[in-house]
Amino acid sequence: MRDASAESVVVRADWGLAAQGERVVGDPVGGVAPEGHAHALASSTEISVGRTIAPGAVLGLALVDVRGLAAERSDSPSLMAGMPRLDLIGPMFDVSARGLPGLHAQVSAGLAMMRGASDHGNAFGGGVSVSVGYD
Repeated sequence: MRDASAESVVVRADWGLAAQGERVVGDPVGGVAPEGHAHALASSTEISVGRTIAPGAVLGLALVDVRGLAAERSDSPSLMAGMPRLDLIGPMFDVSARGLPGLHAQVSAGLAMMRGASDHGNAFGGGVSVSVGYD
């Protein structure tokens, strides 16, 4: 996306490191649901396709995959069964920094699926991914 000033189609594949944090709630035991927080260092892979809508701005579709590499959990260690993984698909908006060629920020929001965060199965819902990069 080096020259987003011209009308064009943009296809991007990115990889990077990400920090992931989430609140985890387990099934109630004796009327009390265990709660905790999980934090992970993760790898983030993204494939996006978009079209310039204005100079330095791209609107499109993104598929984001975030996989935990190292995880830590607090409060209730039994809440987290394995390494967390988050998959997200939805629209994305990418904007380039004026005066700094190659620097850009991107926001994606859409349908998300979380796996591995607990032994209670997968979770589905909305998700958001925010990233900053340099091409």
